[in-house]
Amino acid sequence: RRLAPYPDVKITMLARGVSVGNEIEYTDELTLGRSILNRTLFS
Repeated sequence: RRLAPYPDVKITMLARGVSVGNEIEYTDELTLGRSILNRTLFS
């Protein structure tokens, strides 16, 4: 609701490979890169 005035803002979820609550600095570069490239739109 708060983002309703901003129609161009998109919220995405990271793809598989990065656990929820995990520290990103402990995730390897390949996994993190693939997760960002394959993220999905949150609806």
